[in-house]
Order: sequence, then structure tokens, then C-alpha cells
Amino acid sequence: MTLLALVLAATNVVLVTPWSHAALRPGFAVSGRVTGSCWIRSLVTDRSDAWRCMAGNDISDPCFSTSSSATTVACLAGPFSRSVVLMRTTRALPHTPDVVDSSAELRGLRLRGQPWGLRLVDGEECTFMTGATDVVAGMRLNYACTKGWGIGVPDRTKAVWQISYIVSLQNRTLRKMGVAEAAF
Repeated sequence: MTLLALVLAATNVVLVTPWSHAALRPGFAVSGRVTGSCWIRSLVTDRSDAWRCMAGNDISDPCFSTSSSATTVACLAGPFSRSVVLMRTTRALPHTPDVVDSSAELRGLRLRGQPWGLRLVDGEECTFMTGATDVVAGMRLNYACTKGWGIGVPDRTKAVWQISYIVSLQNRTLRKMGVAEAAF
């Protein structure tokens, strides 16, 4: 366990919110603009404002909208990135209820859904993966981390969440890692 794990009181749960009404929030920067379409809700996060979108041959998931009638979505490179690609949609977003109040949604996400991203107590960042992955110790390999892999779902039974972790696909020895921050 690292020193940070000893002083961390609880996992910080954050809701990634690039929009404030129809404008990007301060701190987010536009790195590009594309045209594309969104065909389903995000596979990465269980949010009403998150979509799986495509521009050319590139899939972006999640991309965030301000409402179900928005014509532009903000696609982030990762859960801890503040770099945004704005996608002008060529079709209407799939039918879904309007985006709910962020604070209410954050309270709900504490209890359901998988985090889009994890920042471990040692500072390593992990991002939820879609598609086929691998199975380790009977659990899905869910997170690609900077130095290893997060296995299964975070254990939320303690104030500081934990995730099963392996260093490599060749060395599948599980260890528990503390989660400093969980991004939804």
C-alpha cells in the first residue's frame, strides 16, 4: 500500500461534465471538430447524456450531449482528459429521455453502473474497455491501465474502493489496488 492510500479518506466520485448548458465548461479545450453520427447510448458509461458515435472510421465512446435534441456532442479522449473533439451530428440522437440534473445523476451513479475511468492511489489511470477482452480468475478484464489491467468491478464496500489488478497478461497474479478517483 502506498502512502497516498494511507491518507486517502474515501474514493472521490466525479461526474465528467464537459457542457454547461450549450457551452463547454471552463477547463475543457477543443482539440478538433468532426462530422458524424451517434447510433446508440454509450457502452462505456450508464448516463443519459452519453453516446457511442462515429466519424469516418473512428468510434468515440462516450460523447456527451446537452440534451436529447442536441446537434453537437463533446467527445473526450479519456475520463481524465480535458481535450474535447466537437462532433456535429448528421442525424438526430437516438430517442432517450432528456439529460437529468448532474447532481442527481451523480448520486445515482454511486450505486449503479461501472466507472468510465479509475485513478488508482499510485496515480495510474485506467479506462473501461468495450468489446471482447479476456478473463482472469473468472472475472472480465475491464480496465486498460497505464501500467497494467483492472480486473472485474471495483469493490465499493469500503470508503476507499479497490480493484483487482494485474501487471501484465503474462503475469496474472492478482493484487488489490486502491481507487483514489472514479470518473463516471
